[in-house]
Amino acid sequence: MFTVDTPVTHQPAHVPNLNDWKETGSKIRASRSTVFSLWHSGVLGSLKVGKRRFSTDQQIAEFIDRQSMGGAA
Repeated sequence: MFTVDTPVTHQPAHVPNLNDWKETGSKIRASRSTVFSLWHSGVLGSLKVGKRRFSTDQQIAEFIDRQSMGGAA
């Protein structure tokens, strides 16, 4: 017999907001081809889920911060 003295609670992990190319483009005011170019060059951070690519709100904010500092990586 197994008893648990303290209940085990699992906090859900923070799941970042994932932005597809349309949402990302809207946030940075860029076209589809520009978003994909930025993703593939690594200038704009992204992650792949299956065959789809997304940027988190944090990655977009970091990109905007770098651009406002003169584009330094």
